[in-house]
Amino acid sequence: MRLFGVRSIRFRFVWACLAAACSPFLERESPGVFYDVQLAASAPSTLCLEFASDVAAHTGLELRWHGPLQRPDQCAALVNDRTDVPRLEIWITMDGDRRLLFLDVRQFGPSGPEKPSRKTKELGRQLAQLIHERFPAAKVTQGNRLSGLRAP
Repeated sequence: MRLFGVRSIRFRFVWACLAAACSPFLERESPGVFYDVQLAASAPSTLCLEFASDVAAHTGLELRWHGPLQRPDQCAALVNDRTDVPRLEIWITMDGDRRLLFLDVRQFGPSGPEKPSRKTKELGRQLAQLIHERFPAAKVTQGNRLSGLRAP
C-alpha cells in the first residue's frame, strides 16, 4: 500500500513538472481592455497616426511611437503615460486591407500586465465613445487577446 502512495506522489510530481514546463505554450487570455473596430469604409494610410493623436489629446497621454508593420496598409501606434516604465499604455493597430482597427488598453504593475483597474476600464469606455464619434458607421466589439507562445 505504501508503494502505491509513493508512486502516486511521483506521478503527481512528474505531471506538475510537465504542466509547468509546458505553461508558456498554453494560450491565456491577456489582461486589458480591447476593442475590435470594423470600419465601414477603407481607411487612409494616415488613419492610425491621426487616431493615435486624437487618443493622446483626449486622454492626456503621450504618443510615443508610430510606424508601419508588415504590409504598407498596416500600421501601429503606441500611446502611454510619460514615464520610462509605463503604467498604462494604449496600442492602436490598423489593417487597411481588411478595414480593421484594434485598440488595446493595458495596465502594468511591477510584474507585468495586470487586471485592469476601475480607472482603466473607465478609460476604455471613454475610448469606445471616441471611436463611435470618430467612426459613426463602424462596428465596435469588445474583444480579448491571447498570450503565450502559441497565441496568434
